[in-house]
Amino acid sequence: MRAGDSHGGCVMTNQKLAEALLFHASQIVAIAPGLEPRRDIEAPRAEERGQLAHVLWMCDEAVTFIADGKIDKAMRWLGFIQGALWVMGVSTIEESKRANMPQGEEYKP
Repeated sequence: MRAGDSHGGCVMTNQKLAEALLFHASQIVAIAPGLEPRRDIEAPRAEERGQLAHVLWMCDEAVTFIADGKIDKAMRWLGFIQGALWVMGVSTIEESKRANMPQGEEYKP
């Protein structure tokens, strides 16, 4: 099954969706070793570690959505995760594009 087939044209497979989520989780762990994922919707803006813990939790949760067939929700969460990590300076837009690309596709900036 392909993520987003019902919306015509999305070529991201469920496996690729999971890989992108795991890639972003690994970026968080790389800059915040030992950080535990936790749902924290009240993390203040100044408390970046709390925000990172929440985004890490979202990565874990979104992977479970794929297994549960909630592909649209997983895709929405991936978009939020990528945006949050870009704003926080953890990931670049280029890194997110590459994480989303189909296997074997040539990168064209």
